[in-house]
Amino acid sequence: MPRSRIILSLVVSVFAVSLAQAQTSPAEDHFRRDFPLQPGGTVFVKNYKGLIRIEAADSDQAGVEVKKIWEGHSANQRDQWLREVEVNFNSDPKRLDVRVEYPNHSCFWNCDEWGGRVELVMHVPRQANIEIDGYKPEINISGIRGDVRIHSYKSAIEVRDTTGGIEVDTYKDRIVLENVALRGPLRIHDYKAETEVRARELGDGADLDTSRGAIRLQVPADSRFNVDISGDRRADIRSDFEAHVDAGWSRHITGAVNGGGPEVRIHTDRGTVALLKSGTGSL
Repeated sequence: MPRSRIILSLVVSVFAVSLAQAQTSPAEDHFRRDFPLQPGGTVFVKNYKGLIRIEAADSDQAGVEVKKIWEGHSANQRDQWLREVEVNFNSDPKRLDVRVEYPNHSCFWNCDEWGGRVELVMHVPRQANIEIDGYKPEINISGIRGDVRIHSYKSAIEVRDTTGGIEVDTYKDRIVLENVALRGPLRIHDYKAETEVRARELGDGADLDTSRGAIRLQVPADSRFNVDISGDRRADIRSDFEAHVDAGWSRHITGAVNGGGPEVRIHTDRGTVALLKSGTGSL
């Protein structure tokens, strides 16, 4: 075979391998932005899917790392998607807004082969209030000393080592609040999420509501609160704390725990509820 033809064949082979790799490996666009933010300011994040991770830092600014990840197969569509997906910022010293805008394309066939996700990793002042709006991003928040509010449809949610109020409104998936000091209200509303709460203190009490999910709330044994747990006849509810139990068509546990205190209300229709003392077992 002539040498020129051999060289041409090698070039074609290398091009084909490169093209195949480009079509099967996720492409990403990665950048970072920094914004001044006063302690006590508010961080609002909107991301339809992907990741929202917020970590506390001893700083007077917020850093945002953005990673756009393509999940389809077409190199042409990948480039188009990377161009069209936008991450918009609006900031002043008291508030930072981060909003991800995804391209809106009609899809009727092989929809999973077109599109991607955006991952946001943020470091914000430790004393900050967090507001999140997302359809199905993974959500992780840690170390914050401020209020946390989350609205989603089916996000896996983890909030750890925080101090402040927490509000979560979601439909399903998993909610984990680990080592949280509730200095403010705890409100969780879901349809069939798996909810686990390990609280160092209850602050202003709690209002937890599910339909077919599971709620496990664990608090120190010497906590003082008034409890009101209710469910229909298909609910499974129990408490480690001494309280009055009404059995019958519906289940109902009420009473003052350790002399009483803030109201702790938990309701389920067909789900399960467990109110546990810290150190008595795994959730």
